[in-house]
Amino acid sequence: MVWARQLALILGGATYAFSAMLLAMLLGLGLGGLVYNRWIGTRFAQLFTAVTVIMTLLVTTLAGMRLIPHLTSLVRLVGPLRADASFNAVTCVAASVVLEFLPAVAMGVLFPVFVELTRKSTCHAGSAVGTVYAISTFGNMLGALAAPLVLIPLVGTARSVGIALVVYVIAMIVLVFRPSRRARMATLVVCLSSLVVIVRIAQPMDPRITDLGMYLHGYRAPGDRDSQTVVFFREGCSCNVLVTDRDGVRSLRVNGKVDASSTGDMAMQLGLAYFPRFLHPRAEDVLVIGFGSGSTSGASLLFSDTQVRCCEIEAAVVEASEHFAQVNHRPRESAKFSVVYDDGRAYLQGTRKQFDLILSEPSNPWIAGVANLFTREFCAVAKSRLRPEWILAQWIQLYDLTVAEYAMIVRTVSTTFAHVGLIRISDNDTILVASESPLAGDKQSIAAAQALVDTHPKIGGDLETYFATADVRTLLLTHYLLNDQALGTLQETARTNVNTDS
Repeated sequence: MVWARQLALILGGATYAFSAMLLAMLLGLGLGGLVYNRWIGTRFAQLFTAVTVIMTLLVTTLAGMRLIPHLTSLVRLVGPLRADASFNAVTCVAASVVLEFLPAVAMGVLFPVFVELTRKSTCHAGSAVGTVYAISTFGNMLGALAAPLVLIPLVGTARSVGIALVVYVIAMIVLVFRPSRRARMATLVVCLSSLVVIVRIAQPMDPRITDLGMYLHGYRAPGDRDSQTVVFFREGCSCNVLVTDRDGVRSLRVNGKVDASSTGDMAMQLGLAYFPRFLHPRAEDVLVIGFGSGSTSGASLLFSDTQVRCCEIEAAVVEASEHFAQVNHRPRESAKFSVVYDDGRAYLQGTRKQFDLILSEPSNPWIAGVANLFTREFCAVAKSRLRPEWILAQWIQLYDLTVAEYAMIVRTVSTTFAHVGLIRISDNDTILVASESPLAGDKQSIAAAQALVDTHPKIGGDLETYFATADVRTLLLTHYLLNDQALGTLQETARTNVNTDS
């Protein structure tokens, strides 16, 4: 579990990190069993083998930890070549091998060693295998639950590795009580020395090295990293959350990737709250998928009689939003705001509540688990949770997507909703709005939207600051670029498929 989290920082939070971890782990375990069968077996004393292999596991695991900063830099250097699928696979597997392959081989050797030691005490091979396998399975289940839910949030990934290694040292201490007193003393000295080394090495690293997302945002030299102040850092249950400040500009990074900022992303974060409201100004119940800096939720709460519920997977993201209070209108202080710590799609599938606006602002589709918020099945669920005539607003980035991929998202939404429209916020960001009723605002709705803006000075201030005008007509004429017909032409030009769960 810890290796997968560390690889997500080195390689990015795509499924490649977990797949590479699993591949290296399974290969290492299998090779370890083969090594024991072919070259160790009965040639060496089982106790000597166990102690030697555990020491090898300790050394190689700690060495892999110290190599993480160098792996982070190397992966960035070959970043442009990762556009090729084959090279990307090689890069991911290579990074995983450096971190975990040798420790995994050692784990693979230990299993038959423990079986052999247990067999000698029970005299039955079947019973020995069953006992060791049962204990191992229980340990795997406990580790899979305890690591992300307890250990990593409480002590971090580095110290979680340290705790795991201490368990191996304890196993070694238990083993050495069987032989002679001299052997026990020698092994106990080795164990105590190992504990000292683990405590010294298994320490948290500077997040400005590991959590700046070099795999995506480019290499950062030491001087450049030092110019960024760490305002907030937390290793949460599902991801690492880092807030940095550089010359007054704050950035929220999730597993290294910038997902929100106090400057460049503000137009998008506020636009998602304001533009769908301009099309249907009477909205009262709003669901926001993805909290980020809290700006979208905070801006939505500026409208009178509006209730906002936000789905966010990671509690540390919500906690970090306190450091964006100067721009996000402090949504957590509002009695009309609530957070649901759940996946947005899972929440919609499980609730019966109906909403006027669903504002979907997850991370990029290439992030593991995010793509299911861009499928036909998600659109169907969202539609079922919208009151008649109301709007789903889906953020779609213009970067890191081909025209065909972008058009596929548009077509996917269009197959579910009768009317769609496209709002362009900036050169990087767009909003796809979808509804069962026509989306183009009439005179009455635009006048109502303008009245809302004029009534709430903070809304007008945001629009003036980030869009250079608080006039709703001007904003819609400038940013509402494509209607149903124009988007239909885009889909036909791209000749793309519909994105589904299957």
